[in-house]
Amino acid sequence: IRPKSTSSIDFSAFVGYEVFNVGTLSATLSSNVNIAVAGISLNRPFTASAEMKIPDLASFLMDNEQIVIALSADFDAGIKGLSMDVGFRLYNPTKIPLTASELDIIVYRVDNEMKTALAQDTLTDCLLPGKNETCLKTTFKIPLISFLPVVGDGVPDWFLLTIRGDFIIADSNQQIPVQLNGYLSGNFFGTTTDPKILS
Repeated sequence: IRPKSTSSIDFSAFVGYEVFNVGTLSATLSSNVNIAVAGISLNRPFTASAEMKIPDLASFLMDNEQIVIALSADFDAGIKGLSMDVGFRLYNPTKIPLTASELDIIVYRVDNEMKTALAQDTLTDCLLPGKNETCLKTTFKIPLISFLPVVGDGVPDWFLLTIRGDFIIADSNQQIPVQLNGYLSGNFFGTTTDPKILS
C-alpha cells in the first residue's frame, strides 16, 4: 500500500438461510503487515472486523403486515342454469412488485368425495404492485345440466372454487406457486354436510 493511499481486498462467502436466525453477521480479516521505513522492516499482525445486523425477514419484506388473499363468488340462479361471478382479492404487503402469472380459476361440483370440473378460465398475467390491493374476477355460465345427479340424490353437495398459478418476483425468474380453495354450498334450499378437503 503506497503512502496516503488505500487498497481493497475482495472476497466472497456462502451463507445459508439460517443466517436470518443469528441476528448479527461478522466478518474478520487477519494477516501480517510488513512496514518498511528508512530501510527498517517491521512485521506486525493485523486484524480488521466488521459486523452487519441481519434484519427480521418478515419485518424487512412485509413491514409487519400480512398477506391477504380472499376468494369470493356471487351467483344468480335462473331457469337456464347458474351465472357465477368469481373474484380473487390480494393485498401485497411487500415493497416488491409481483406478477400473477397464468392464474387458473376452476369450478368443480363435489358429490360425496368425488369432484367434477364444470368450468375453467385462465386469467392474463397481472401486475401486483407493492403495498396495494389487486382484484381480479371472471364470470362463468354453468348450464342446468351440471346440476343433474351424479351420485347421491340430487344437486351437488358443494361447489369447489380453485385458483392456482404462480407469483413471479419482479425482474427475476423466481416463482412462488399459489393455490387457494373455497367451498360454496350446492344445496340452495336445504342443508349440506361439512365439506371434505379434496386434493
